[in-house]
Amino acid sequence: MSTAQPFDHFPDSTLTGTYTPDLGEFLNEHPRLGVNLQSMYAYGGGRAEDGSLFVVHRKFLASMTGGLTVMSSQSGSMQMLPGTPYSARGEVRRVRTPEEFRWFEPLMQRIPEDLRLPGEQPLDLSVTNDALRWDEGNLLNLSGSICATGVKLYCSLEKAGMLYTSQPYAVEGVIDGRRMQGTIFLDAIYFRPHGAEWKETEFYTDRQVFWNLYANQLQDGTTQFGHLVRCTNGMNLVCMVEGDRVVASTDQMEASFQLDDDGNIDRGAYRVDDTEIEFSGVPDGRMEGHSKARWGGYKSQAGEVRIKGDDRPVKVGFSWMEFFSDRIRSEGLAR
Repeated sequence: MSTAQPFDHFPDSTLTGTYTPDLGEFLNEHPRLGVNLQSMYAYGGGRAEDGSLFVVHRKFLASMTGGLTVMSSQSGSMQMLPGTPYSARGEVRRVRTPEEFRWFEPLMQRIPEDLRLPGEQPLDLSVTNDALRWDEGNLLNLSGSICATGVKLYCSLEKAGMLYTSQPYAVEGVIDGRRMQGTIFLDAIYFRPHGAEWKETEFYTDRQVFWNLYANQLQDGTTQFGHLVRCTNGMNLVCMVEGDRVVASTDQMEASFQLDDDGNIDRGAYRVDDTEIEFSGVPDGRMEGHSKARWGGYKSQAGEVRIKGDDRPVKVGFSWMEFFSDRIRSEGLAR
């Protein structure tokens, strides 16, 4: 006899779609689809004028943050910059209104000057529904405007559910003294149990196979933006947009990858409805330091995503791929 299931149990059910960015939505203290807001992320990347690739990542748990990761390919491979340990961390002031979210004035930088960490950089990140301004002293100074509609993903797992929102901002400015252009994403993640850390959840420890985010700012002013996610047992979450237009929102996706001897991705191929998408791992995009700081076989790398048959020139593109190569193999996606 099969194991009894409660009537409100729908494991591996998914929902995907778009939303109009509205910071007021994040002020709702009640659970959404049965899950609670746990953390928000500001992260992304782009290219400097000299062609080098930059990737940045900062996570907030309410008014706490673990610091800024700044990575660059200036040396020929993706490495954390020496300034990373001097980014602000710990508790910061937080202002949340329907018009603006702001994280600023780290508390440990308000203590007597002789007790502060020498060289620690300031933090002032302001996000509205239309614009982003991010200043971390000599580490980075970026600003820009929202460039596409928001994307949302939901799945109901065996032990917990997950709701994810993501909105992109086209930015320019300076990272580590170099002018750059790229895309920064403001993402929010809801899951249960409340109080758990993301890397403790079932999604991370057992289910995620790959998560591919991309944003291509085209020369014609349009931005292609999307998330393509595969979990074990063939569960997919896919939402792709172009500006405000939905290109795909589905739980159906074919995927395959070419892995190198170290388990990194050389190339990936997706089919979503009748659209073919390609991921290319760039030689300077492997985030080795970022990956080593995590566990469980996690890997991440930057790359390029292109939609086959779309030859419009890309002004600046960025793609973040995080994955577990052992799960890619066990799910039969390695070719």
